[in-house]
Amino acid sequence: MAGISITQSRLSEELWLLRELGYSGPDISINIAATRNKGMRYSEAYTNLRILDVIAVCLATGKPEDFVAAAFDKREQISLVLAKSGNVDAADNIRVVAFFSALKEAKCWVDMLPFLAKNTKENVDMRISKLHESITDLHVDLKSEANSYSFQSVEVEFPHSKHFFQAIYPHELPTANRILDDLFRYCKVTSAFELQNDQASYTKFVQLVGIADVLQNSLFLEYLISNRRVHPKLKGGAENLKRRLGKIYQYATLEKVIKLRKRLRDIPFYWVAETRHGMEEGSCAVGAKLLDVVEYTLGRPPSPELTDALRNYPHLMENWDLRPDFNPYVHVELRIILHLSRPWLSGSLPFPYNIGARLPVGCSNRSCLCCKLWIDSFNQITNLRWMMSGSNGEADDSWALPGAAGEMKMVEDWKDFDQSVLGGVRYRLVDKLAELTPKTGMGDFASSGLDDKTSLERRNEVNKLFGAIWAELAE
Repeated sequence: MAGISITQSRLSEELWLLRELGYSGPDISINIAATRNKGMRYSEAYTNLRILDVIAVCLATGKPEDFVAAAFDKREQISLVLAKSGNVDAADNIRVVAFFSALKEAKCWVDMLPFLAKNTKENVDMRISKLHESITDLHVDLKSEANSYSFQSVEVEFPHSKHFFQAIYPHELPTANRILDDLFRYCKVTSAFELQNDQASYTKFVQLVGIADVLQNSLFLEYLISNRRVHPKLKGGAENLKRRLGKIYQYATLEKVIKLRKRLRDIPFYWVAETRHGMEEGSCAVGAKLLDVVEYTLGRPPSPELTDALRNYPHLMENWDLRPDFNPYVHVELRIILHLSRPWLSGSLPFPYNIGARLPVGCSNRSCLCCKLWIDSFNQITNLRWMMSGSNGEADDSWALPGAAGEMKMVEDWKDFDQSVLGGVRYRLVDKLAELTPKTGMGDFASSGLDDKTSLERRNEVNKLFGAIWAELAE
């Protein structure tokens, strides 16, 4: 456990337990319409975010725990700054050079498919497979719901799809109901393949991207997601389907990267991969027993009712005993934020943007719960405006406390960045534990002052529970 503090170890344990108990935070994405309506600054930031997202996706191999983040460094000449989980090696640099070379030769995004098939096939195949899984699982329910849905005109149901329909319905345009049924069927059939480095595979992928674009923007899918009368299970499935459709269509946004490459020509790049002093990275074994973690979380031993509920929770005790060591690392989006923010906060370089400008960081995967909590706190305290595409709200036990890394001690309230994560995770875990014994009232939680209080009061009480260990961060 060398190099890992007790605070980090306990955070990893709480995150693991939170995930095992089925915690699912809200999936948070940027509201495109709202962003565009806030003026050119936000519109430009959103465009750059889409560009950076797809760059990060194209540079991630799709192998387990291989994540990439990207941002533009405009402190001197514009350059692309990259970060990845794990060590950067020669293959990573070769992949980036090959990516820029392919962009230079490409006339449209379809010309990038050979690069994708050669360099990031696992990532593409994983996205195709997950879309196929979603549409297959939902197909019957979607058709059933469509039978009672009130269709409007084709133009309203499928906006901006005229050219696509001209291609697949050259003679006569069917009804909106028939089109939707066809799209479900086409999506299911077309997504049953893996990307290969040949023309037939490219053709099938282009077809799938077109289907994904029309379906993700369909009024019917929006109805399933937004209508309260839709069954929660179908609503959740529709949200997953829409997200996975978007991940397929995302490759078409390479068109924007190609245009940017032609405008800026040769864009230098570099990796931010080093571990800095203050980062809580390393490996730590599971030292505590699960019930000890619960006692630490609550500030007192769990009641017999909660103890029984935990012991009877499917596979929980078994999984705790079998789980491997924790290997926390500072997530890639935070590495970039720490790297680029440091000279601005120290005053060694002037801030190269307008006050309040959005600062996009693209990611190959959506940010986790802890990243969102940390970035929200960082933005509030520093008055910077770092932004991501969204958060999946997941509890990820690989998340490491950045601490004083990146010379954050120059910020007076730098400890609050980490504290916001510790408190946020603790608050959610206490709530999740309370759900296990609903019939006993607040039982274990009454002594902590969590019963019959407002959300804000409850959160304040939860934060007090770990006051004793917080002193460690001040050392």
